[in-house]
Amino acid sequence: MLKCSACGGTYESTMKDGVAYFHACPPLSLSHVERAGAPMDVPISDLKPTDTIEVMRAGAKVKILANTMQPDDQRVGDTTIERPNKRDENIVVTGYDKTGNPITSAKSAGDGVTKM
Repeated sequence: MLKCSACGGTYESTMKDGVAYFHACPPLSLSHVERAGAPMDVPISDLKPTDTIEVMRAGAKVKILANTMQPDDQRVGDTTIERPNKRDENIVVTGYDKTGNPITSAKSAGDGVTKM
């Protein structure tokens, strides 16, 4: 089992059916909030119950506390950004050796992995 140091994801490099798995970190999802009266974008995982967010509720935009979301509410203002130092193990061809075989490497090592 491997753990990605950039996103915290855990995975095996080979799936149970024997197929190789190439990990790629997902982007970060940010939520637009007002925290202590200041507007900011925070990772959704850092959303606090006391943050004020904007949602669509019954066809109207309303500001609510994050902990009062209802099942049919849709957050307004969420965005995604590329994760800093992301890992992407998908293979790219960087050249060819003298016999014509491809030379490959991972797209990005990112922050690396640790064995668990």
